Amino acid sequence: MRDDLMLRVEGVEGCLVGRLSGATDLSNAVRLEGQVRNVVELGERHLVVDLSETTFLDSAALAALVSAHHRATVLGGSIRLAGAKGPVRKMLAVTRLDEILEHHGDVAAAVAALSPDGDGVSTSA
Repeated sequence: MRDDLMLRVEGVEGCLVGRLSGATDLSNAVRLEGQVRNVVELGERHLVVDLSETTFLDSAALAALVSAHHRATVLGGSIRLAGAKGPVRKMLAVTRLDEILEHHGDVAAAVAALSPDGDGVSTSA
């Protein structure tokens, strides 16, 4: 397993943000899914995944994010993506996952899209 995957979770303006850096592929996608699911299952229903420092996502990584998103949805939450650029943004667009996993230009926009009562309702895409 490669060690370049790193998900740092921190609070930002009352929201939980996971900052993903490095490349995520078949070698570490299961680890990513587990980390995100753990955050959601421990009671944090809404999570923003910051992709601004992510250099690569393959289909296994995308599947991990979708799986974690479905789990969050079942628990009444959501996972939003923020800051994807270059090849990562293109991968989201080509696979049309940006239509399933709500994407925002940056973390501030993703956090702002969460309603004040935390129900995950957003008016932006």
